[in-house]
Amino acid sequence: MVEKRIGEVVIRTPNMQKMVAFYRDVIELEPFKDLGNMQFLKVSEGFRGQAQAIGLFELGEVSDVDDTAYEGHDTRKTPFHHFAFIIDGKDYESEFKRISAFGYTLRTMEHSLTQSRSFYLYDPDGNTVEFVCYDPSVPAAE
Repeated sequence: MVEKRIGEVVIRTPNMQKMVAFYRDVIELEPFKDLGNMQFLKVSEGFRGQAQAIGLFELGEVSDVDDTAYEGHDTRKTPFHHFAFIIDGKDYESEFKRISAFGYTLRTMEHSLTQSRSFYLYDPDGNTVEFVCYDPSVPAAE
């Protein structure tokens, strides 16, 4: 089997400045490619020289694949549910407090299936963003 990792997640947005500020300042991702109507923020160094990234595209941006202008979405009706950043368990509380200090209401959850704990918030476009860590104190599912 060929080893795989997620390379990027791209989100189309009508709120480029707000979204860049959110992912840069709240989520603490490093901007690394500014193509005007397409912005990329680094999640990690990634795999085999390819950084893991969040891409932000303005709504009308047509990418290099055959695609049409995007008109936006209703986060309550899209098939996209959420994406998650994995963090170290030792950083969970400090990240929770740091992001709460921005005024976000964070939802928490324990996941017995994966023995993990998470907190969730919404980005400026209403997409759900999760922070998750392994936590052996969470009872495992039987």
